[in-house]
Amino acid sequence: SMGGADASAGNPPHTGKIKVVIAYNDVVAGTRAMGVLNKLAARLGNEIDFVPIPWSFNLLDEVDWRAVAASDAIKADILILAVSSGGTMPSSVERWTKDVIEKKQGSTAAVVALFDTEQMPHGTFFSHLETIEECVRRAGLSFYAPEPHSAMERTVAHLDERAELITPVLEHILEEHDQHQGSRSQM
Repeated sequence: SMGGADASAGNPPHTGKIKVVIAYNDVVAGTRAMGVLNKLAARLGNEIDFVPIPWSFNLLDEVDWRAVAASDAIKADILILAVSSGGTMPSSVERWTKDVIEKKQGSTAAVVALFDTEQMPHGTFFSHLETIEECVRRAGLSFYAPEPHSAMERTVAHLDERAELITPVLEHILEEHDQHQGSRSQM
């Protein structure tokens, strides 16, 4: 009988659940990773269902949880490593990450590094990034890091540009705010 084939015939061809393990150091980093996923989902027209599985570095620091998180991450389609500015990646988490990536060898998984290097171009970030990138390449997975290694130089220029863009906008908002305050006191 063809019952099985009929049952799946109604499903559009490209829908699918994409498991995304998010390893993050704090709420800021976790929220940023979720924001990236939401943008991706919107761009893909919601034909793909992202299933986020968050794991905090605090839990990954505990032996019992590390194994559970590893089995999640090994099965995941995407592994996001999210570290906010001022945060660090403990050596236990880095070891866990390398271990997971090695075990994902031969899969079509992607690894995304969301390290907030913009606010804090920290030397340690770049050593982590290089270590992980090398590991991902060896495992033959796809690697994405929004901030490339030349970020150090670019960050400075970028901040200058941003200040030039933001200052007039801020002044405009503050002026409007002052006018509202003024009109309110005249009422």
